[in-house]
This record gives sequence, structure tokens and C-alpha cells, in this order.
Amino acid sequence: MEETGTIEKLLPNGEVMIAVERSSACGNCSMSGLCFSDDTKIIKLQAKADFPVTVGQIVRLSLDEGNFLKYSVITYLMPVILLLAGAVIGGSIRGGGNSGDPLFSIIGGVIGLLTGLFLVKKYSKRLEDKNKMIIKVSDVKR
Repeated sequence: MEETGTIEKLLPNGEVMIAVERSSACGNCSMSGLCFSDDTKIIKLQAKADFPVTVGQIVRLSLDEGNFLKYSVITYLMPVILLLAGAVIGGSIRGGGNSGDPLFSIIGGVIGLLTGLFLVKKYSKRLEDKNKMIIKVSDVKR
């Protein structure tokens, strides 16, 4: 996946702030409302530039699809898996012969979901701290 954008600001550590015009791909994506909730046509992105660039240059951005897939799976599946695991564990704790009462399954599921969301937030923060960005400036458009 590639987009083009204009460098607006140089940031420390080889990062840049880039203005990207929202493409038609954003409009067709079911997640576009979550990524960029306002209706602006210009999206501001922070990206990593591994070579010298200047403000005003038009650059190509590339998305590391392998990392994007890995981060998406972690972000979306971890809470769901922990929700299900918590519900199963909660249901097995129930015991006492009252097999029709789902209270422990519900409590376990909620605890699993909250744990999953906490871990995703912590993992996301760790990625930011290590500066592992999935959007990179691939080259300068001529």
C-alpha cells in the first residue's frame, strides 16, 4: 500500500510530519471512522524517513504490510481471545452443581476482556517507545 504526501515538519530521530490527502481507499474502508473520525480531506501522519528530506517535498509513503498485519492481529484478536479464555475459565470455576448460572462466565469474560485491552495498550505504548513505526517514507517523488 502506497500513498503520497507533503512533508510539513521535521521531527527528531529522522521522523517527519506529513500531510496526506485522504484517498478513496480510506472512504471504502470500514475502519475509516475509527482511524480518522473527522471529515477532513487532509490527514496528518508521523512517519520515519531513513534519508534526508526537507519541508515541502512530496514523498511516497509505504506501509510495511507484514508489521501492519501483525499489529492488527494483536490489537483486535488479543482482547477477544482473552475474553473467551476468561469466560471458559470463569465457567469452570463455577462448580457447585448450578450449571445454569452464567455469572462466573460473564465475570471471567469481562476480566479477560479488560486484561486484553490493558495488554494491547501496554504493547502499543512499548511500540511507540521503541519507535517501531509501520509507515515509512520510501522515496522522494520527482
